[in-house]
Amino acid sequence: LPLGKYIDTFEVSDEKEKDRILERLIKKLNLQKEEILFVDDRVVKSIKYGNKNGYPTIWLKKGPFANELPNLETGTPTFTIETLSDLKNII
Repeated sequence: LPLGKYIDTFEVSDEKEKDRILERLIKKLNLQKEEILFVDDRVVKSIKYGNKNGYPTIWLKKGPFANELPNLETGTPTFTIETLSDLKNII
């Protein structure tokens, strides 16, 4: 995969174990919250998790979920971008 050179760890889980696995990986990597970015095109998934747990979040407002807007449950993303290339302006 083209992105493989940027990935240290990869895990697959079912939905109910996602939060536990994320927490374990974050501890394993020994990173501070401000060193982690949750990027997703759906606010109801990673954006919601990141906001709930105090991590910076980036909503990629593009594709089939672009009209799935943030709400009180998901929280507002730290950043909103419309293309992946916009990430370079944030990172």
